[in-house]
Amino acid sequence: MNALFQRDRAFLLDGLEFINVKPGLSVDNGELHHVGQAAAPMVLWQLPDSDSKTGYWTSGKAAEETRGAVVNEVVDLLVGDYTLQPMNRALQPKDIAILVRTNTQARDYQTALRLAGVPSVLNSTESVFASREAADLYSLLQAVAHPGDSGLLKQALTLDWFDLDGQHCINSALTRSSWTSGCRGFSAIFMTGSRAA
Repeated sequence: MNALFQRDRAFLLDGLEFINVKPGLSVDNGELHHVGQAAAPMVLWQLPDSDSKTGYWTSGKAAEETRGAVVNEVVDLLVGDYTLQPMNRALQPKDIAILVRTNTQARDYQTALRLAGVPSVLNSTESVFASREAADLYSLLQAVAHPGDSGLLKQALTLDWFDLDGQHCINSALTRSSWTSGCRGFSAIFMTGSRAA
């Protein structure tokens, strides 16, 4: 940062001066290496030219392109020949942070990371009860609490947790034995929970 901004009128405004910064940690706390060499501490990336008629990126397309590039870079950092030195260990998801301005952007990045198979934690000011996971859990618990309600069961079976596609759900609904088996499973969970309470 110092090398980039340590100059006169770095921000092009009179009276707004850059103050030198110091890293919170030293290289003794961990330095990123690639193929045995220290990696650059900061890399600037620029969007390629837009293929739109105007020649400019829309904010939505630019955000999508940037998100894809960031997720690809995270995956590369995790599966490539990167290590943290002097600990000599591979980079882990917990070593990486993606900072964005809004909760919506954070959710978009988390979704993209999950699609790429990268575990992530979202640090947000929103309530955990406003999350998709909480809504999914509520849907599942409703189906367990009302095992005879086929509508709730169908809704629960569409959750990503069960890894069922729409065709499988339709086939199960059409096959009485599969449907009865699913109802019995939810009923058994309900009875086990009732006895424990």
